[in-house]
Amino acid sequence: MNYQPPKGLYQYGVYDRVVTQLEMDELLKEGKLEKPERVVMIQCVGARKGEIRAYELGAFPKSDTARLLRKILKARKEEGWPYCSKICCMNAIKNAVLIKTRCPETDVIILYGDIRVYKEYEDFYSRARDLEVKFVKHIEEATPEISMGPDNKLRVLVYDALAARKMELPCDWVVLSTPLRPRKGQVLLARMLKIPISPDGFLMEAHLKLRPVDTQMDGIFLAGTASGPKDVPESIISAKAAAARASILLANKKMKTEALTSIVDEELCIGCGLCEEICPYSAHQIEEGKSKTIEALCRGCGACAADCPRRAITMLHFTDQQILAQVKAALVAEGLEAR
Repeated sequence: MNYQPPKGLYQYGVYDRVVTQLEMDELLKEGKLEKPERVVMIQCVGARKGEIRAYELGAFPKSDTARLLRKILKARKEEGWPYCSKICCMNAIKNAVLIKTRCPETDVIILYGDIRVYKEYEDFYSRARDLEVKFVKHIEEATPEISMGPDNKLRVLVYDALAARKMELPCDWVVLSTPLRPRKGQVLLARMLKIPISPDGFLMEAHLKLRPVDTQMDGIFLAGTASGPKDVPESIISAKAAAARASILLANKKMKTEALTSIVDEELCIGCGLCEEICPYSAHQIEEGKSKTIEALCRGCGACAADCPRRAITMLHFTDQQILAQVKAALVAEGLEAR
Protein backbone atom coordinates (compact mmCIF):
# COMPACT_ATOMS: atom_id res chain seq x y z
CA MET A 1 0.00 0.00 0.00
CA ASN A 2 1.03 3.61 -0.45
CA TYR A 3 2.63 5.47 2.44
CA GLN A 4 0.32 8.16 3.79
CA PRO A 5 2.29 11.18 5.04
CA PRO A 6 1.32 12.35 8.54
CA LYS A 7 -0.49 15.63 8.84
CA GLY A 8 1.93 18.54 8.75
CA LEU A 9 4.72 16.78 6.85
CA TYR A 10 5.46 19.24 4.02
CA GLN A 11 2.13 20.79 5.08
CA TYR A 12 0.27 17.71 3.86
CA GLY A 13 -3.25 17.75 5.29
CA VAL A 14 -2.86 21.44 6.11
CA TYR A 15 -3.16 22.90 2.61
CA ASP A 16 -5.57 21.33 0.11
CA ARG A 17 -3.14 21.68 -2.77
CA VAL A 18 -0.43 19.60 -1.16
CA VAL A 19 -1.16 16.08 -2.43
CA THR A 20 0.56 12.75 -3.03
CA GLN A 21 1.36 11.31 -6.45
CA LEU A 22 -1.51 8.85 -6.04
CA GLU A 23 -3.92 11.73 -5.43
CA MET A 24 -2.45 13.58 -8.41
CA ASP A 25 -3.18 10.49 -10.53
CA GLU A 26 -6.85 10.82 -9.57
CA LEU A 27 -6.89 14.55 -10.33
CA LEU A 28 -5.42 13.94 -13.78
CA LYS A 29 -7.80 11.06 -14.45
CA GLU A 30 -10.84 13.14 -13.50
CA GLY A 31 -9.61 16.25 -15.30
CA LYS A 32 -9.69 18.41 -12.15
CA LEU A 33 -6.18 19.84 -12.43
CA GLU A 34 -7.28 22.65 -14.77
CA LYS A 35 -4.29 24.72 -16.01
CA PRO A 36 -1.89 25.45 -13.14
CA GLU A 37 0.92 27.94 -13.59
CA ARG A 38 3.47 25.81 -11.74
CA VAL A 39 3.57 22.36 -10.13
CA VAL A 40 6.40 21.36 -7.75
CA MET A 41 7.07 17.69 -6.97
CA ILE A 42 9.15 16.53 -3.99
CA GLN A 43 10.81 13.12 -4.12
CA CYS A 44 11.54 10.57 -1.36
CA VAL A 45 8.88 11.78 1.07
CA GLY A 46 8.86 9.11 3.78
CA ALA A 47 11.49 7.00 1.98
CA ARG A 48 15.23 6.52 2.50
CA LYS A 49 15.00 8.13 5.92
CA GLY A 50 17.06 5.65 7.95
CA GLU A 51 15.95 3.14 10.56
CA ILE A 52 12.64 3.87 12.24
CA ARG A 53 12.59 4.54 15.99
CA ALA A 54 9.43 2.79 17.07
CA TYR A 55 7.40 2.67 20.25
CA GLU A 56 7.18 -0.46 22.34
CA LEU A 57 4.53 -3.03 21.52
CA GLY A 58 3.02 -5.13 24.28
CA ALA A 59 2.59 -8.39 22.36
CA PHE A 60 5.67 -10.36 21.21
CA PRO A 61 8.13 -7.77 22.58
CA LYS A 62 11.24 -9.63 21.38
CA SER A 63 10.10 -10.98 18.01
CA ASP A 64 10.78 -9.72 14.48
CA THR A 65 7.02 -9.56 13.97
CA ALA A 66 6.69 -7.07 16.83
CA ARG A 67 9.46 -4.90 15.38
CA LEU A 68 7.77 -4.79 11.99
CA LEU A 69 4.35 -4.16 13.48
CA ARG A 70 5.80 -1.24 15.40
CA LYS A 71 7.07 0.15 12.11
CA ILE A 72 3.70 -0.16 10.44
CA LEU A 73 1.40 0.77 13.30
CA LYS A 74 3.24 3.15 15.57
CA ALA A 75 6.19 4.66 13.73
CA ARG A 76 7.04 8.18 14.76
CA LYS A 77 5.53 10.80 12.50
CA GLU A 78 8.83 12.39 11.57
CA GLU A 79 10.23 9.08 10.36
CA GLY A 80 9.73 7.12 7.18
CA TRP A 81 10.85 3.89 5.56
CA PRO A 82 14.58 3.20 5.07
CA TYR A 83 14.43 1.71 1.57
CA CYS A 84 14.02 3.10 -1.94
CA SER A 85 10.55 2.32 -3.31
CA LYS A 86 11.87 2.04 -6.91
CA ILE A 87 8.71 3.34 -8.58
CA CYS A 88 8.44 6.84 -7.07
CA CYS A 89 10.75 8.52 -9.59
CA MET A 90 9.00 6.95 -12.56
CA ASN A 91 5.58 7.86 -11.18
CA ALA A 92 6.63 11.48 -10.69
CA ILE A 93 8.10 11.69 -14.19
CA LYS A 94 4.98 10.07 -15.65
CA ASN A 95 2.72 12.64 -13.99
CA ALA A 96 5.05 15.45 -15.02
CA VAL A 97 4.89 14.32 -18.66
CA LEU A 98 1.09 14.09 -18.48
CA ILE A 99 0.85 17.62 -17.07
CA LYS A 100 3.20 19.05 -19.71
CA THR A 101 1.36 17.19 -22.47
CA ARG A 102 -2.03 18.57 -21.42
CA CYS A 103 -0.78 22.02 -20.39
CA PRO A 104 2.49 22.82 -22.19
CA GLU A 105 2.63 26.26 -20.56
CA THR A 106 2.66 24.79 -17.02
CA ASP A 107 6.04 24.93 -15.31
CA VAL A 108 6.81 21.53 -13.70
CA ILE A 109 9.73 21.26 -11.27
CA ILE A 110 10.90 18.03 -9.60
CA LEU A 111 12.95 18.42 -6.41
CA TYR A 112 15.11 15.34 -5.86
CA GLY A 113 17.96 13.96 -3.82
CA ASP A 114 18.61 11.17 -6.33
CA ILE A 115 16.76 10.25 -9.52
CA ARG A 116 16.60 6.51 -10.12
CA VAL A 117 15.14 5.46 -13.46
CA TYR A 118 16.03 2.00 -14.73
CA LYS A 119 15.20 -0.19 -17.71
CA GLU A 120 13.17 1.62 -20.38
CA TYR A 121 12.33 4.46 -18.01
CA GLU A 122 15.57 6.21 -18.95
CA ASP A 123 13.85 7.15 -22.22
CA PHE A 124 10.92 8.40 -20.17
CA TYR A 125 13.30 10.68 -18.26
CA SER A 126 14.76 11.99 -21.53
CA ARG A 127 11.25 12.72 -22.80
CA ALA A 128 10.51 14.74 -19.67
CA ARG A 129 13.66 16.79 -20.23
CA ASP A 130 12.62 17.38 -23.85
CA LEU A 131 9.27 18.71 -22.56
CA GLU A 132 11.25 21.14 -20.34
CA VAL A 133 10.45 19.50 -17.02
CA LYS A 134 13.00 20.98 -14.61
CA PHE A 135 14.97 18.85 -12.15
CA VAL A 136 16.41 20.60 -9.09
CA LYS A 137 18.74 18.69 -6.76
CA HIS A 138 18.53 19.48 -3.06
CA ILE A 139 20.35 18.01 -0.07
CA GLU A 140 18.65 16.07 2.72
CA GLU A 141 19.95 18.38 5.44
CA ALA A 142 18.06 21.30 3.84
CA THR A 143 14.63 19.83 3.17
CA PRO A 144 12.17 21.98 1.23
CA GLU A 145 9.91 24.23 3.31
CA ILE A 146 6.33 24.96 2.26
CA SER A 147 4.24 27.96 3.25
CA MET A 148 1.24 29.91 1.98
CA GLY A 149 1.95 33.28 0.35
CA PRO A 150 -0.20 36.41 0.59
CA ASP A 151 -1.43 35.83 -2.96
CA ASN A 152 -3.00 32.50 -1.83
CA LYS A 153 -0.28 30.55 -3.62
CA LEU A 154 1.96 27.92 -2.12
CA ARG A 155 5.62 28.84 -1.76
CA VAL A 156 8.40 26.24 -1.69
CA LEU A 157 11.74 27.32 -0.25
CA VAL A 158 14.50 24.96 -1.35
CA TYR A 159 18.29 25.00 -1.48
CA ASP A 160 19.54 24.24 -5.00
CA ALA A 161 22.64 22.09 -4.43
CA LEU A 162 24.00 22.55 -7.96
CA ALA A 163 23.49 26.33 -8.10
CA ALA A 164 24.51 26.68 -4.41
CA ARG A 165 21.71 29.09 -3.60
CA LYS A 166 18.24 29.19 -2.08
CA MET A 167 15.22 29.33 -4.35
CA GLU A 168 11.66 30.38 -3.60
CA LEU A 169 9.16 28.76 -5.92
CA PRO A 170 5.57 30.09 -5.96
CA CYS A 171 3.32 27.28 -7.20
CA ASP A 172 -0.27 26.10 -7.45
CA TRP A 173 0.31 22.46 -6.45
CA VAL A 174 2.88 20.57 -4.38
CA VAL A 175 3.01 16.84 -5.11
CA LEU A 176 4.73 14.43 -2.69
CA SER A 177 6.27 11.21 -3.98
CA THR A 178 5.69 8.59 -1.28
CA PRO A 179 6.89 4.95 -1.17
CA LEU A 180 5.04 1.65 -1.16
CA ARG A 181 5.04 0.01 2.26
CA PRO A 182 3.97 -3.41 3.57
CA ARG A 183 0.50 -3.83 4.98
CA LYS A 184 -0.13 -4.82 8.57
CA GLY A 185 -2.04 -7.88 7.38
CA GLN A 186 0.97 -9.01 5.35
CA VAL A 187 3.13 -9.24 8.46
CA LEU A 188 0.43 -11.15 10.35
CA LEU A 189 -0.02 -13.48 7.36
CA ALA A 190 3.70 -14.17 7.30
CA ARG A 191 3.62 -15.10 10.95
CA MET A 192 0.69 -17.43 10.40
CA LEU A 193 2.28 -19.15 7.37
CA LYS A 194 5.77 -19.24 8.92
CA ILE A 195 7.27 -17.22 6.08
CA PRO A 196 10.40 -15.17 6.82
CA ILE A 197 10.14 -11.39 6.57
CA SER A 198 12.81 -9.12 5.11
CA PRO A 199 14.23 -6.19 7.13
CA ASP A 200 11.99 -3.87 5.08
CA GLY A 201 8.84 -5.68 6.22
CA PHE A 202 8.02 -7.49 2.96
CA LEU A 203 7.86 -11.27 2.54
CA MET A 204 11.28 -12.80 1.90
CA GLU A 205 12.13 -14.95 -1.10
CA ALA A 206 13.92 -18.29 -0.73
CA HIS A 207 16.76 -16.90 -2.88
CA LEU A 208 16.84 -13.50 -4.55
CA LYS A 209 18.34 -14.79 -7.83
CA LEU A 210 17.85 -18.55 -7.95
CA ARG A 211 14.34 -18.79 -6.42
CA PRO A 212 12.86 -15.28 -6.57
CA VAL A 213 9.18 -16.31 -6.22
CA ASP A 214 9.64 -19.28 -3.85
CA THR A 215 9.46 -19.12 -0.08
CA GLN A 216 10.91 -21.37 2.58
CA MET A 217 7.52 -23.12 2.71
CA ASP A 218 6.80 -25.47 -0.21
CA GLY A 219 3.64 -24.59 -2.10
CA ILE A 220 3.67 -20.90 -1.11
CA PHE A 221 4.88 -18.47 -3.76
CA LEU A 222 5.25 -14.70 -3.95
CA ALA A 223 3.97 -12.41 -6.67
CA GLY A 224 3.83 -8.68 -7.26
CA THR A 225 4.68 -6.33 -4.41
CA ALA A 226 4.41 -9.03 -1.75
CA SER A 227 8.21 -9.32 -1.80
CA GLY A 228 8.92 -5.60 -2.30
CA PRO A 229 8.06 -2.54 -4.41
CA LYS A 230 7.70 -3.29 -8.13
CA ASP A 231 6.28 -1.59 -11.19
CA VAL A 232 3.43 -3.13 -13.20
CA PRO A 233 5.56 -5.07 -15.76
CA GLU A 234 7.70 -6.58 -12.98
CA SER A 235 4.57 -7.52 -11.01
CA ILE A 236 3.12 -9.29 -14.07
CA ILE A 237 6.38 -11.17 -14.67
CA SER A 238 6.56 -12.31 -11.03
CA ALA A 239 2.90 -13.41 -11.17
CA LYS A 240 3.60 -15.53 -14.26
CA ALA A 241 6.66 -17.02 -12.58
CA ALA A 242 4.65 -17.87 -9.45
CA ALA A 243 1.93 -19.49 -11.55
CA ALA A 244 4.56 -21.55 -13.40
CA ARG A 245 6.12 -22.72 -10.15
CA ALA A 246 2.69 -23.66 -8.75
CA SER A 247 1.83 -25.59 -11.92
CA ILE A 248 4.90 -27.78 -11.40
CA LEU A 249 3.60 -28.90 -8.01
CA LEU A 250 0.11 -29.47 -9.37
CA ALA A 251 1.46 -31.55 -12.26
CA ASN A 252 3.35 -33.93 -9.98
CA LYS A 253 1.31 -36.79 -8.54
CA LYS A 254 3.80 -37.42 -5.75
CA MET A 255 5.73 -35.04 -3.54
CA LYS A 256 9.27 -35.69 -2.36
CA THR A 257 9.95 -34.92 1.29
CA GLU A 258 13.18 -34.20 3.11
CA ALA A 259 15.22 -37.22 4.15
CA LEU A 260 15.94 -35.59 7.50
CA THR A 261 12.63 -35.42 9.39
CA SER A 262 11.62 -35.84 13.01
CA ILE A 263 10.17 -39.04 14.43
CA VAL A 264 8.24 -39.32 17.71
CA ASP A 265 8.52 -42.15 20.23
CA GLU A 266 4.90 -42.39 21.41
CA GLU A 267 5.89 -44.34 24.52
CA LEU A 268 7.98 -41.42 25.76
CA CYS A 269 5.72 -38.61 24.48
CA ILE A 270 3.49 -37.02 27.15
CA GLY A 271 1.60 -34.74 24.73
CA CYS A 272 2.81 -31.50 26.33
CA GLY A 273 2.46 -29.66 22.98
CA LEU A 274 5.81 -27.86 23.21
CA CYS A 275 6.91 -29.23 19.84
CA GLU A 276 3.70 -27.99 18.24
CA GLU A 277 4.26 -24.55 19.70
CA ILE A 278 7.89 -24.07 18.68
CA CYS A 279 7.90 -25.77 15.27
CA PRO A 280 8.44 -22.98 12.68
CA TYR A 281 6.84 -25.09 9.93
CA SER A 282 3.73 -26.36 11.79
CA ALA A 283 4.91 -29.93 11.27
CA HIS A 284 3.74 -31.21 14.65
CA GLN A 285 0.19 -31.85 15.81
CA ILE A 286 -1.15 -33.34 19.03
CA GLU A 287 -3.55 -36.19 18.30
CA GLU A 288 -5.05 -38.36 21.03
CA GLY A 289 -2.58 -37.02 23.56
CA LYS A 290 0.50 -37.79 21.44
CA SER A 291 2.59 -35.71 19.05
CA LYS A 292 2.45 -36.60 15.36
CA THR A 293 4.91 -35.45 12.69
CA ILE A 294 3.57 -34.27 9.33
CA GLU A 295 6.48 -35.37 7.15
CA ALA A 296 5.44 -33.21 4.19
CA LEU A 297 5.90 -30.09 6.31
CA CYS A 298 8.94 -31.07 8.36
CA ARG A 299 12.23 -29.45 7.26
CA GLY A 300 14.50 -31.19 9.72
CA CYS A 301 15.52 -28.09 11.65
CA GLY A 302 15.72 -30.06 14.92
CA ALA A 303 14.05 -27.44 17.12
CA CYS A 304 11.48 -29.95 18.39
CA ALA A 305 14.11 -32.59 19.22
CA ALA A 306 16.26 -30.06 21.08
CA ASP A 307 13.40 -28.78 23.26
CA CYS A 308 11.47 -31.98 23.95
CA PRO A 309 11.53 -32.42 27.76
CA ARG A 310 11.18 -36.22 27.50
CA ARG A 311 13.62 -36.64 24.58
CA ALA A 312 10.80 -38.38 22.74
CA ILE A 313 11.70 -36.76 19.40
CA THR A 314 14.74 -37.67 17.34
CA MET A 315 15.85 -36.66 13.87
CA LEU A 316 15.82 -39.39 11.26
CA HIS A 317 19.39 -40.26 10.11
CA PHE A 318 20.72 -37.83 12.73
CA THR A 319 20.10 -39.54 16.07
CA ASP A 320 21.99 -38.93 19.31
CA GLN A 321 23.65 -42.33 18.98
CA GLN A 322 24.93 -41.48 15.52
CA ILE A 323 26.33 -38.14 16.70
CA LEU A 324 28.05 -39.76 19.70
CA ALA A 325 29.53 -42.43 17.39
CA GLN A 326 31.01 -39.69 15.20
CA VAL A 327 32.48 -37.97 18.25
CA LYS A 328 33.98 -41.25 19.46
CA ALA A 329 35.48 -41.96 16.03
CA ALA A 330 37.00 -38.47 15.91
CA LEU A 331 38.60 -38.95 19.33
CA VAL A 332 40.03 -42.31 18.34
CA ALA A 333 41.44 -40.81 15.15
CA GLU A 334 43.22 -38.18 17.25
CA GLY A 335 44.66 -40.85 19.53
CA LEU A 336 42.50 -39.89 22.49
CA GLU A 337 40.51 -42.25 24.63
CA ALA A 338 36.74 -41.90 24.37
CA ARG A 339 35.06 -42.03 27.74
